Amino acid sequence: TFDWYAKRLAVSSSDGKIKIYSKSADGKWKNNYEFRAHDDIVNKVKWAHPDFGSIIATSSYDKTVIIWEEPKNNPFFQSQDSPDQIENKAWTIRAKLSDSKEVIEDIKFAPKSKGLLLATASSDGIFRIYEAPDIMNLGSWQILSTNKVNSNGISALSWSQNNMHPLMLAIGCKDDSQTKKVSVNNKVFDEKYKSLHDDNLLMIYSENKEEWKLLKYMTFPHLTEK
Repeated sequence: TFDWYAKRLAVSSSDGKIKIYSKSADGKWKNNYEFRAHDDIVNKVKWAHPDFGSIIATSSYDKTVIIWEEPKNNPFFQSQDSPDQIENKAWTIRAKLSDSKEVIEDIKFAPKSKGLLLATASSDGIFRIYEAPDIMNLGSWQILSTNKVNSNGISALSWSQNNMHPLMLAIGCKDDSQTKKVSVNNKVFDEKYKSLHDDNLLMIYSENKEEWKLLKYMTFPHLTEK
């Protein structure tokens, strides 16, 4: 994932590590950081808006989300013009969000105008909205909302970037109604699809008076709106 300025790149990996690269003046990419972030596969890493500081969030198969902050005495934190001067000092864990009972499938920071908000989506079909009410205290995050949208899991989510509208999220997941025939001991049963790799359901949720409401959902490949 690129940062806001596209001068830095955070990469997650199956060994539980995060690598952060910076683009130098000559156009070359340098690996400035490499650290273990989780005890299991790291599947997502996202940057917060730089107005909140140098912050990333990581999610893992260990069912947690971790908020990291870069050392403030790091030259890159002070100046975007000197990436070659970065010292390889460890990022600091500011918070660990461990409310999910299942694997976190996706994480996204909200647009800057909405504050320091983070949405998480898990394989049990739940999305959560977290907020850091005091950006000077990144160790304090609170859950604003927990929402169960289906039983087959959420694989991706995306915030609306329109600052004129209320908070909105697009959520990709597997349609509960999809079934397949399964033969066991010569008997045929209907079984729900469990794969999240061929999503065919898109839901649009909007915040209304501190509650998240379903606006519409669309099924694919026929784009049927309901």
